[in-house]
Amino acid sequence: MPKKEAINSLLVGFFVKFALARIADENKFTQIQRKFGILPIMYAIAFTGNSNSGKTTLIEKLSLLLSPTKRVAIIKHDPKDKAIWDTPGKDSDRFYKSGADIAVLGNTQSVLRFHKSLEITQIKSFFATYDYLFVEGLKELPLPRICVARGHFDSRFLPFIQAIATDSSLQNIPPNIALLDINNPQSILQWIHQNLQEI
Repeated sequence: MPKKEAINSLLVGFFVKFALARIADENKFTQIQRKFGILPIMYAIAFTGNSNSGKTTLIEKLSLLLSPTKRVAIIKHDPKDKAIWDTPGKDSDRFYKSGADIAVLGNTQSVLRFHKSLEITQIKSFFATYDYLFVEGLKELPLPRICVARGHFDSRFLPFIQAIATDSSLQNIPPNIALLDINNPQSILQWIHQNLQEI
């Protein structure tokens, strides 16, 4: 048996033993898989800012730049439950309103809808094979973070951020914070590549 096949066989056996042992720490198992090249390395960065500052637009532009060659996952925080997930009266809406957690599987998309908020570690496990994870909101997560701001910088974000993405309307920029041009997503992507956190 050639050396590469022998190593692959050993690695497969190693991970099967882990799976059978039902490792309690799924994140550790994912990290081991990434270390041995079984899963791609995932990089994560978060975005924060006031409503209507341009967070969604910036994340969308970055995703469009990356998605032709990379797998991108996005987690959006919806603390006020404003997102609309279904059409009232349709089957999936009726199933959800019956008290069930549901999965809708289509030919080109799938949706999971639960009656509870999931932990970030549970959500990350859905995206284990992705290259990038962008998080909008959830400022308490310990991730590198870009604040998106226009016209006014909200200083309550300062303890959580490493950069500000803005246009020329922002005055009084805090010192020691990287300044990114919100209208140049390619340069923001370059900053992200230099400051991403591997998870």
